[in-house]
Amino acid sequence: MTSGRRSGLYVGAVAACSILLSGCLAPNGDVDRVTTFDGPDPAAVQLTSDVVEVYTTAAGFSFVPTFHWTKSTNTLSNVHDALPPSSLPSWVGPYAPGIPTEVWAPTVRFIANRYVLMFSASRPGGAHCIGAAVSSAAEGPFSPVNSVAWCDPNPSVGYLDPQLFADLDGSIWLYWSRQWSANGGSEIRGQQLSSDALSRLGGESVLVSYADVARLASGSLGNNSYVENPAVAIDRHNGYDLLVSIGTWDQPGYREVEIGCVSRTTQCAPSRGGVITLAPNPVGNAAGASFVSDDGRSGAQLVFHGNDPAGSPPRSVFSQSMSPANPG
Repeated sequence: MTSGRRSGLYVGAVAACSILLSGCLAPNGDVDRVTTFDGPDPAAVQLTSDVVEVYTTAAGFSFVPTFHWTKSTNTLSNVHDALPPSSLPSWVGPYAPGIPTEVWAPTVRFIANRYVLMFSASRPGGAHCIGAAVSSAAEGPFSPVNSVAWCDPNPSVGYLDPQLFADLDGSIWLYWSRQWSANGGSEIRGQQLSSDALSRLGGESVLVSYADVARLASGSLGNNSYVENPAVAIDRHNGYDLLVSIGTWDQPGYREVEIGCVSRTTQCAPSRGGVITLAPNPVGNAAGASFVSDDGRSGAQLVFHGNDPAGSPPRSVFSQSMSPANPG
C-alpha cells in the first residue's frame, strides 16, 4: 500500500459564471495530493462513499495505471494496469516503426451493468482515435471492443481525451478534443451514445473551439497550445458545467477553465467562462480535471494532475472537493 500526501493547498475561485448557465464551482477544503508518482490525465469512478477507482494516462510500463484510493485516509492500494498489452484493441499500435504505442486519457463509467473504459490511442499511420474496453469490475482487466475505433475522417486529425457522461435521464454522452494543429487548431466536440455506450447516435456537435477560450489562455503557453480534456457534470441550475484545459501540459501556463452550458452539446457560453486555479505555486500546470460523479448539483469532486516544477514529471494526481457557489 502506498500513501498520498495532504497538501494543504486551496483552489481559487472561478473568475466568472452565469446563473442562467452555470452554478459555478468554488473550493471546499484542502487539495489532496493523491500520488507522488506520475499520473497524467486522471479519471475516477465512485465505488463507495469513501473509495474511488482512479485511472491515468500510460506511465511507466502500464497503459492504463489504475488504483483504489481511500479518501478518508488518503491511501492507495492495488496499483496495476487495467488495460495490459494483451487487452489492447487490434487497431491500436505505434504510429510508425520504433515509436511506442500511446494510450492516453482514460475515462470510465458504470453503464449497462458493466464498466466501460474509453481512451485515446495511437494507430499505425494516423492520428489518435478513441477506443473502448469493458469489464465486470472497476479495476478490470478490461476486454477490448474492436468495433469501437472512432477516428476523424482526416487521418492527420486526432480524437483525444474522451470523457463519458451519464445524465439523470439515462442518456450517455461522449466528449473529446479534436486536434489538427497547434495554437488554434482544436475544439471540444460532443455526441450522444447508445445505451451500452458502444455506438454513436446522431451527429457530432462543437461545444467550444480554441478561439472561443483563447482570451483565457496564459501569455506564456509556448508553441503547442490546445483546448482539451473536456469534462461535464450537471449543475444545480438545470444546466451543465464544462471543464476544459488550455495550453500544453509541459509548458508554463497550462490551466483549467469552467464554462456553463444550457444543453449537453450546444449553447455553451465561453464568454462567461472563467479560470479555476486548481493549485497555487509551487505546483504548476494543474489541469486535466475530471469529475468523480456526473451529478454535481450538491457539489463535485475533481481529480486532476499537477507537477512541481511546472513542465516536469511526475504529474502527480490531486483531488479537490468543490461546492456550488453563488453565481457572479
